[in-house]
Amino acid sequence: MKIFDRYVLNAVVRPLVVTLLLALVVLLIERMLRVLDIVLGARGPLKIIFEMMAYLVPHYVSLALPLGLLLGILLGFRRLSMDSELDAMQSAGVGFANLLRPTFLVAIVVFLAALVTATYLQPLSRYAYRAVIFSVTNASFQALLQEGVMTELDGTTFMMEEISSDGSRFNQVFVHRADDQGGWSVVTALRGTLADAGEDRLPTLRLFDGVRLSETVESQGEATTPTIEGGGQKGGVLRFEELRSSLGEGYDVLNPRGENERELTQHELWQQRLDPPGTLRTSDLVAEFNVRLVRTISILALPLLAIPLARGSRRRLQFYGLPIGVLILLLYKEVVDFGKNLVESGSDPLVGLWLPCFVFMGGSLIYFLRSARRVPGDPIDLLALLPWRRKSTEAAAG
Repeated sequence: MKIFDRYVLNAVVRPLVVTLLLALVVLLIERMLRVLDIVLGARGPLKIIFEMMAYLVPHYVSLALPLGLLLGILLGFRRLSMDSELDAMQSAGVGFANLLRPTFLVAIVVFLAALVTATYLQPLSRYAYRAVIFSVTNASFQALLQEGVMTELDGTTFMMEEISSDGSRFNQVFVHRADDQGGWSVVTALRGTLADAGEDRLPTLRLFDGVRLSETVESQGEATTPTIEGGGQKGGVLRFEELRSSLGEGYDVLNPRGENERELTQHELWQQRLDPPGTLRTSDLVAEFNVRLVRTISILALPLLAIPLARGSRRRLQFYGLPIGVLILLLYKEVVDFGKNLVESGSDPLVGLWLPCFVFMGGSLIYFLRSARRVPGDPIDLLALLPWRRKSTEAAAG
């Protein structure tokens, strides 16, 4: 690699890395507040916070990479322009094509990183994050229980006189449960345990050496005498050695990965597009498959857009290239999101997604080529790039 290429790479990579890290920190701090609220509300361990934040990194990296590349090129080339280094390079015969070569190398690296992140890391980490959220929120039963205090959860009232340190064993248990029809049941037991039935099953409360009394209500709304489910006992009292009961409908079952198209990898989206799982539609899978490609491929056009925007007049302190570049990137993101919604509604992805992509990349290329043939000026004067405006400017200069 030539000394010139290494110099340009150094000028671009430094602000790129700084911008990427700052963007990640800002985005993660915003989400960290919600993560803290979830974990601390469920009285979960603090190490879960770092695990959840790690699962969020791929999602925010995919957002920060295009912005970091754009700002890295803008700030790097702006510094070269303000220090007259670009003028020195061009006077030595270094053209726009030479400036683009090392910058495009950085764009290829960013493109590959974004491709791997968007197609594989982000879908898998999204489901892992959801699984941790599920585990934290469904572990709140042990956190809510306090010795000698009645706790209500989904229509069921619990009270344990003694609770083990890990919250899985209890002594002198009282449970009262009411149903929608007005019936109720009361259970008392000498001891109990909380059994974990696995990721996809409800936790089970196991009670030992106790008594159960229940009352049911007939369809006419008249209460019956206390009865025992299963019968065999008189007086409405059931004595048991062991009784198992789920904790109620408030504990949801963790759905398997793939019920949301954003949790599927790129290969899975392509394989299942004709036979989508669950409630997904073919249009949802097609839209997600194409939008990932569009967003990553568009990264290759950012050097073509950023280098001309960074070349401004040194006689002016204002630097319009930075806000213009960020605004163009945000508008393009909104257009792509709108195109994704159109494809999900049944539109052709070539029109909804790929047409804006080709317009963005083609427009960036035209802007780069026309800027290479004119004297550096104010990047906000985009009208100077139009053919008839350029001819009139040249005539006036002549």
